Amino acid sequence: MRLLKPINYTEIENKMDSTIISHPYPLNYNTKDKLLFDEWKNYQTFENKIFVINNCSVSYNGVVFKGLQNLTQALPHPIFKAEFSFLFLLKQKLFKQKIVLNPNKNYLLIYDFWSSNNYYHWMIDSLSRLVMWCDLLKNTTVLIPENTPKYIIDTLNLFEVEGVECISQKKYLYVKTLLVPNYCAWSGQQHAVILKRVKELLLSGFKGGESFERIYVSRSKQKCRKISNENEVITVLQKHNFKIVYFEGMSVSEQISVVRNAKFFVTSHGANVTNAVFGVDIKVLELLRNDKPNFCYWSALSCLEISYYYQLCEVVNHDDLYVNIGEFEGNLKSLLIE
Repeated sequence: MRLLKPINYTEIENKMDSTIISHPYPLNYNTKDKLLFDEWKNYQTFENKIFVINNCSVSYNGVVFKGLQNLTQALPHPIFKAEFSFLFLLKQKLFKQKIVLNPNKNYLLIYDFWSSNNYYHWMIDSLSRLVMWCDLLKNTTVLIPENTPKYIIDTLNLFEVEGVECISQKKYLYVKTLLVPNYCAWSGQQHAVILKRVKELLLSGFKGGESFERIYVSRSKQKCRKISNENEVITVLQKHNFKIVYFEGMSVSEQISVVRNAKFFVTSHGANVTNAVFGVDIKVLELLRNDKPNFCYWSALSCLEISYYYQLCEVVNHDDLYVNIGEFEGNLKSLLIE
């Protein structure tokens, strides 16, 4: 049946072969946490290549499809193929307006349903898919979702893109020639060489602004994953002259400026840790939940040879953290002295 045929594509080139990544353990590593870290410690990246798909459609979510089949290579993991398959695609065709784009232009897709509104996934995953293909951008229009966060526009402006085309939530686009860069690795994993290029680009693009040597980034203005006893944490930090920082309301340029010259960075797990990537000579202490810690930032910071410390914390109120203050003081001392 034609609507269910696999989607054909061609590959332009392979710019970089896959490589083995092996991260060192955190500087305050406790052997009792070995099994937690070993799941993330060693992995193989993907080949860096780009797919060309002709006469296809793209949804607001960044799903590429023909008929009632989606393109697995445009999804962050094959597990999502079922979620965005028959019923999802049928709804696109029945209830969304089809917009036919200029057939004389090439279009580039680097976002997915994670990175379209998530700072970490855009800055780490999507920009890693984009940075290797700068030679194509002068003749390519980048697809982005409608009402996209400002940091997406700000970072795209660092690339010499021909322009952008927004996808409305009520529509889907029909594209004659679509380019889809491969993911560098599974989400939470990174390709060290490519991530370093992303860092260099953003540091060269955003300059100036306020900076502090010791910063604590608070999540108290967020709805979830806050620190329940943050007042106690801040009391300890202020004894060591830490500046309390809130990234909410800051532009991406301001966030990078705050971090780039910092020497010590403390925060709890969340998108705010992404900015630690842009520290030039920095040490990082991340507070994580103890039941199912996500070590994606350890992975990214290790690729950039940034000193990483951690503390596993009790989970309260579903997603908030309770920080053991005695343990925190010990980890902070290690961060500042070693």
